[in-house]
Amino acid sequence: YMDRCLTGQSFIAHCNGRFPRLGAYLEKTPLDDMLEALTARSCAMSVSYDRLEYLGDAVLKLIHTDALLHAKDLHQWIRYLHEGDLSTLRSAMGCNERLKDAAINAGIEQFILTTPLGRGQWLPIGLDSYVVGLNGKTQEENERPPVYSLSGKKVKRTRPSNKVCADVVEAILGLIYLEFGYKASVEVAEDLGITLPDQVETKHEVVELTSAISRREKLLQVVGKFLTKDDFTSVSILMEAVTHPSCIHEEVPCYQRLEWIGDATLCLAAREWVYKKFPELHVSQLVVVETTLVCNETLAYLGMKKGLHAIINHRDPSLPNKLDDFECDMESKDRGLWGTDPPKVLADVVEALLGAAHVDGGYKDGQIAALEALEPMLIAVESELKDHRGNCESTQAKMRSMMQPKQVMYEMAYMLLQVRLWKEYTFAMRNGEHPIWRENKWDKSDHNSNGYVGQIVCAGVHIIAVAESSPNVAQNRACALAVAVLCRSPDLLMSLQQIAARLVTTAEDNEESKGKEENKEGEDKDCEDKNDEGKEEKKEGEDKDDENKNSEGKDHSEEEKKETETIEMNAVNNAVNKDVDTKDVTMNISDGKKDTDNKKVDDISVEDVLINSNDEKKKLDEEKKETQVKVANMDKTNDDRVDVSAITRKQQLDAKEGETEESDGAGDDGSETKDVTMGNADDQESAVN
Repeated sequence: YMDRCLTGQSFIAHCNGRFPRLGAYLEKTPLDDMLEALTARSCAMSVSYDRLEYLGDAVLKLIHTDALLHAKDLHQWIRYLHEGDLSTLRSAMGCNERLKDAAINAGIEQFILTTPLGRGQWLPIGLDSYVVGLNGKTQEENERPPVYSLSGKKVKRTRPSNKVCADVVEAILGLIYLEFGYKASVEVAEDLGITLPDQVETKHEVVELTSAISRREKLLQVVGKFLTKDDFTSVSILMEAVTHPSCIHEEVPCYQRLEWIGDATLCLAAREWVYKKFPELHVSQLVVVETTLVCNETLAYLGMKKGLHAIINHRDPSLPNKLDDFECDMESKDRGLWGTDPPKVLADVVEALLGAAHVDGGYKDGQIAALEALEPMLIAVESELKDHRGNCESTQAKMRSMMQPKQVMYEMAYMLLQVRLWKEYTFAMRNGEHPIWRENKWDKSDHNSNGYVGQIVCAGVHIIAVAESSPNVAQNRACALAVAVLCRSPDLLMSLQQIAARLVTTAEDNEESKGKEENKEGEDKDCEDKNDEGKEEKKEGEDKDDENKNSEGKDHSEEEKKETETIEMNAVNNAVNKDVDTKDVTMNISDGKKDTDNKKVDDISVEDVLINSNDEKKKLDEEKKETQVKVANMDKTNDDRVDVSAITRKQQLDAKEGETEESDGAGDDGSETKDVTMGNADDQESAVN
């Protein structure tokens, strides 16, 4: 307990530093209540944040509704959006991912109590990260000793999950709402960053419509009787609340926006009443009571009793008959809420009127109107449960009688029983041999009837069938009849539960074995993928090496070719410069070509070409040695290229020889011939290049 108290005080100090308004509210809050908002179920304490989170969820829902309604950039067109679009926006604002991020950014997750007190294993919260093991590593890096809950189950020490962080944020809002009201919870939501910023106050536009003057008295009379509020600033908002979507040419939009607002208003009012009225009930039981209060059947019943069906503005030709049938069912048949099939428009109008009260008068007027509208059901529920407080079995039985019959049947039989819906003539053709329950007696199905049949089956086997004129009523009565049979036959119920338990166990075993097989297949596939990747990488490496070798050989061959051509060109130029007969040069190159058909390039001797110059011979010897190292590995292809180059050079020299002889015949002395030969050598060098 001392550890929990210190954690609570540290949380208050943390909030005072980062969120002054939240810190100020928490300082005025009882410490035990604040610790309840920080305690998760995994802590195995007598209290947890579940109930506060249940209330805080409704508080946040209304906060987000007002934020969207009053937002500076949205309030001008929000009234024209469909109810489904508005609900999507609100759900996105309050999703667990967003609340989790807010908790982490605010540093709240470090104060959440999630680990139970294990005898002999307890460590103060916040210090376990500094415990050092024998290996010198911190406690977070070691396998911590096991911790056991009060029930004897082993509990893992883990950080709060995303869901827990989101739930704690909602629990804090619920706590602030209970202690300080709605306005304080809005301020805390703004500090935590979970609502829209830059809100502006926008009042409902007061517009007096010509068509509203004649209906003013009747609207105020009916609505005032239903909500006990007759001080609306404008009748136009009441007209919007009772305008059906089938009215597409009215001066006001339909009730979908107000219905969306009324849904949040009604949710908070119902949850707050249930939370305060039944402090001993768990959240699952609170949900059952709340569902009974706010379901469509309840709201339609209350609206019909107060005469709301008479002021609905619609253009739906089928709606009057539905309203009349529902009114007759309420008056002539004693079947309870689940034995009727009310039109949804009645429940929508009830929520729209509550939304109108919230928009016109603010949060307080909306909550008062919701409690006034629900008053008959609140009295009935309280009277049903007050005599069973303290008796768990009796309370559970009463809760079961308030639940929807289909849900009760599913919970009792663990989904082993299923309900099917048929048209009666279809049921007569396919299952005509089975009797049906109609008007409190057994009967045969009619091939000419246009009614509905609700059938209960177990693993495809027919159990019971009920005929009704409404599909919802047929299903509800069939489920209720099956529940009655199970309640009166404990042995049958036990047998079904045992079968369901075996099926669940078998399904879990199959799921586990399937998971193991998938894991094994995944591991095998990973091994195969790794082997394939290794083979591919090896093959790619070999291919790359081959490419590199080929590329190097090709570059080497090109370099050898260029050097060989350079040697030949130098030899020709040197021969010309030394007044050597071009014919002798050509013949020597030709003879060299014949001798090197099946030899390497290094067998070509330049000495035979330049035998008259000792200096040049020494120079060429040096060049030869350098060339021999580079062209030692030249293949026959390169020899052929050199041969082709030599033949081409021979043709050019033969042509020059003819020109030289003509020049000798035309000139008077050797100098003139020498000039011509030099010019021809320059031209030859240019051509070779």
